[in-house]
Amino acid sequence: MASYSKDGNVTALIWGASPQSRSDRQKDRVETNPEQLAAASAQADISLKLCAFFLCC
Repeated sequence: MASYSKDGNVTALIWGASPQSRSDRQKDRVETNPEQLAAASAQADISLKLCAFFLCC
């Protein structure tokens, strides 16, 4: 969700965060553990569905 002000600024509302540890520490890339990425994606999907449910009701 985001709120828009009259002067054109946008404020995003962050519902949650899922910090990921880096599995590769090279300067030219950031790679995360595939299992952690899958878990974060699943949690985001659940959160999106819950948000949509509460906004529709």
